[in-house]
Parts: sequence; structure tokens; C-alpha cells
Amino acid sequence: MRMVSTRVKMQSSALYLLISLSGMVFGAEIVASHITQSIVLLISAYHMLYNILSLLLLVISHRVSIDGGQFSLQMES
Repeated sequence: MRMVSTRVKMQSSALYLLISLSGMVFGAEIVASHITQSIVLLISAYHMLYNILSLLLLVISHRVSIDGGQFSLQMES
């Protein structure tokens, strides 16, 4: 098992924080669009969803590059 440096762990933590904040903004935009019946907010919410999916792919590719091409869904501690 390779030792992961503190900097890499901090980058991963920042990515997870960014994904969770984006998820909260997505949820708020969905709720606001249904309350106000605004199509513009709904479009913005789904655009945020695509951003979240791209961030998730970034996390997956980051973990694959750290593990040397080995991908696993287990969280490191």
C-alpha cells in the first residue's frame, strides 16, 4: 500500500467539499424552481447537476492516478 502525502489528502478533501457544496446549491435551485415555477432556475439546477457529475469523474480519475491505475470504491482512511 502506497503512502499518500498530506497534500494529496487535502486536495481530495477539497474536491469532496466542493461536491457537497455544489449538491446543496443544486438542491436549493431545484426547490426554488418548483416554488417559483421558474424554468430558468430549473435549467440552472440541471446545469449544476452536470457540474457535479464532472466533479465526480474528476475525483474518480484522481483516485485512479493515485492508485497507479487500480480503481477501487473503498475509502482510504
